[in-house]
Amino acid sequence: MNSQLYKIEQARAVYDILTDEQKTAVGNYQKLVSAENTLISFRAKKYKDGSYSTTIRSGKIK
Repeated sequence: MNSQLYKIEQARAVYDILTDEQKTAVGNYQKLVSAENTLISFRAKKYKDGSYSTTIRSGKIK
């Protein structure tokens, strides 16, 4: 999980330093947003029900 979190955070950090022109050339921005949303949902569920187990398949949190 930590390596996935690191990758998401690094991707966001790199994207955020791009110029507006460079950002328009990014073809997979929605993939970053989706990963961030998945992480947010996972964290909300984790802390809501006290569950600390998860399965990571194909780079996605399930």
